Amino acid sequence: MVAAELEFSLVSWDESRPGHTCPTIPGHSPVGGNTYGLDILNHHQAMLEDLRLACEIQDLPFDGVVKESAPSQYEINMHHVDNPVLAAKQIIMMKRLIKGVAGKHGLIASFMPKPFEDEAGNGMHVHCSVLDEKGVNIFDDGTELGTPLLHNAIGGCLKYMAESMAIFAPSYNAYRRFQPGCHAPTSPSWGYENRTVAVRVPAGSNSARRLEHRVAGADANPYLLFAVLLSAIREGILAGQSPGKPVSGDGYATKKTLLPVYMPDAVRFFSESDFIRNAMGAEFQRIFTLTKQQEIAEFQRRITALEYRSYLEQL
Repeated sequence: MVAAELEFSLVSWDESRPGHTCPTIPGHSPVGGNTYGLDILNHHQAMLEDLRLACEIQDLPFDGVVKESAPSQYEINMHHVDNPVLAAKQIIMMKRLIKGVAGKHGLIASFMPKPFEDEAGNGMHVHCSVLDEKGVNIFDDGTELGTPLLHNAIGGCLKYMAESMAIFAPSYNAYRRFQPGCHAPTSPSWGYENRTVAVRVPAGSNSARRLEHRVAGADANPYLLFAVLLSAIREGILAGQSPGKPVSGDGYATKKTLLPVYMPDAVRFFSESDFIRNAMGAEFQRIFTLTKQQEIAEFQRRITALEYRSYLEQL
């Protein structure tokens, strides 16, 4: 069973700074952002209501919208389904629908992982549980702790997380999300009802016990994301992989090995990974690696505006 949370930003071009975008909501709380704000939803009420109606027409699993931390940043929650391939298709359709409805209201809906330097980026959180042939959740032991199989599944996610980062963060911009305080995990960590870790076990009904994978950016390909996530869960369960102790408190302060937050490192880990080769196939691993290396080379040859401001007249 999988369900996704899609974060996106409603932006417009900043006419005062060519090539830059700006939020479409004026003002922003300097402390805590606008997370879960209710009144601020009114700024784009017409667009969001049209989006809800469009989801009904297209039979997409819309489960509500919430305001996220950054200016004009929102999150669409999707109902869980028992077919990951269908869920991936619905995510693609949902993203296209959001962009289309936003465009009709004169807005740009962006799933760019880090559209603003000083604000939280856009992620794609995935909730996942496993049912047996009788429809019983194998992660539920009747308590908040969950079964050993849940812990093994988390262990697999953590063990192969660094090797899978090129799938979770496929674009050059995606790696700008992974900074302390930007609501994106920086280490392969887990915990109960802790939003500073990479894998969270949400509170709630025992029968719905699940893991929430919080690493992927909103630009991730959902088909590939589900493929590596479910493969890691499977490997963790088969190997009886321990996740270690859960993190309580600030997950950004952990001393564990950090995730690769530089695209060349992530692509190198991906290209050398036996896990990726077994899960996705050697040919896919080779072609995806070459594609990402080409993207890296293109960005590395570009000179940014920051470089001109820093060096053009000073050196």
